[in-house]
Amino acid sequence: MRRRTTLTITLALGLALVGGAGAARAADDDYTGQEIGTILSLDPEQHIVVLSTGTQLLVTDPDVFARLHEGELVMIDFTHEGGRTFVNSIEPANAPAASPTLREPSPDDPTQVESPVPPSVIFEGSGGDRLEVPEAP
Repeated sequence: MRRRTTLTITLALGLALVGGAGAARAADDDYTGQEIGTILSLDPEQHIVVLSTGTQLLVTDPDVFARLHEGELVMIDFTHEGGRTFVNSIEPANAPAASPTLREPSPDDPTQVESPVPPSVIFEGSGGDRLEVPEAP
């Protein structure tokens, strides 16, 4: 009898471990992310947006389709869950990025050092000969 109980407990624990590993694997398949792509097609009836990369996304808000156009470059925030990819947010991606404004350095800027010698290019030969050529203005 003791042998049978041990075998039953061993099998039960083995099945529990296998089932737990399967559940953990299913949870690993769920993720979130962002993608930038061009809209290849829109299907408002099926609530699907297809990007030129082949990615198919489900849109839960049907009002989103009113502001999307095929051929538009978009940035999509999405969640992949249960084998399906859902749109969290979608917006145009072709807006110009803010670039830093270049300005002239201040004369009081300590990083600006004037060289007393005009810039030049120095070539050194293998025999120790040097040729200095001033840079063009």
